[in-house]
Amino acid sequence: MFKKFSIGYLIVILFCSFIFAGISVSPTKQELVLKGLDKNKTSAEFVVENKGLLDETVYITTRDWENSPNNMEVNVSSWLTVDVSSFVIKPYESKTVKCSVDLPGAAGSGYVSAMVSFTTVKDSVNNVISLPVYVIKYITENKEYTPFSVSNFKNAFVNDKFVMTCDVVNKSNFYFRPKLKYTLKKGKDVVFEYEVLNTAPVYAMNRRSFSSGFFEGTLKNGKYIMTVEVDVDGTIKTKTVEFRIDKKK
Repeated sequence: MFKKFSIGYLIVILFCSFIFAGISVSPTKQELVLKGLDKNKTSAEFVVENKGLLDETVYITTRDWENSPNNMEVNVSSWLTVDVSSFVIKPYESKTVKCSVDLPGAAGSGYVSAMVSFTTVKDSVNNVISLPVYVIKYITENKEYTPFSVSNFKNAFVNDKFVMTCDVVNKSNFYFRPKLKYTLKKGKDVVFEYEVLNTAPVYAMNRRSFSSGFFEGTLKNGKYIMTVEVDVDGTIKTKTVEFRIDKKK
């Protein structure tokens, strides 16, 4: 069960790493934090640059993306505002676009998200830079208890290369990015070790599969012990599996 806290957190994460024609948008990643249950407002900026030789008219639109189950009815128009809908930018100039976030009272603990799109051709589905904006609010989060589990831990051979995989299951109302460490031992000897530190997010009430990467060495006959250690914000869970390799001579 979650324990209620007097401090909430609002995190806005902006990603962009795209360029088309002469237009680019940055930053590649930005995270903003607000502390306090009564703090629902923040802002962020995109920088649009014209790296081409012609004037460009840039159009900006927003649309709903993926929300946590308890916030399915919260629309992007109720919490995200972009200060301009279009503008002209000359060659080698840049334009700062400001985004304001004002999370409505209807949004509960969990997250809402939107897609902000920049295009140089109005109403076109081509030449579009689309950036996800995730807003997460922690109200009942307890760092001492992170509700996740590790399942489906197994090994396989892909083109004679050994790989370990597992699923990280998110049972909470916020998303996280786990850190993983895979270890393969034969007796006390470590045969293969692999760490995954920069992972994709596991969204609320969802699961994601993570791989150890490939071990290209030869595994001799015998018993092996493989372990995966999953770290979510300091809470660590471990799974261990034993298996044998018996190759015919």
